[in-house]
Amino acid sequence: MISCGRGCDRTGFLALLLLHLCGVSAADIASDYALSMEQMIERDPGYAEELTTLLERHGTSIERAISAVVAEPILETLTIGGLKAEELEALRDRLLEP
Repeated sequence: MISCGRGCDRTGFLALLLLHLCGVSAADIASDYALSMEQMIERDPGYAEELTTLLERHGTSIERAISAVVAEPILETLTIGGLKAEELEALRDRLLEP
């Protein structure tokens, strides 16, 4: 289990990275985020408006933001940060095992 204060921002970013690591497309990640947002609104009704304001201020959308993140060389950045290629592969294998 992963979690942060609201359970959507840092947690969502980590989930995005894990999904990307497993080969999930940006469009599917955005769809998953939309489902999570429905649940988030039930817990924190003001969050949708806050998120919309933030996205508008930056001239983007959830879909464009997710696409921009997965377009970056994430795996290379993680290895530069010290994560070994074999550790990434072991993580991917663990996430994908039945």
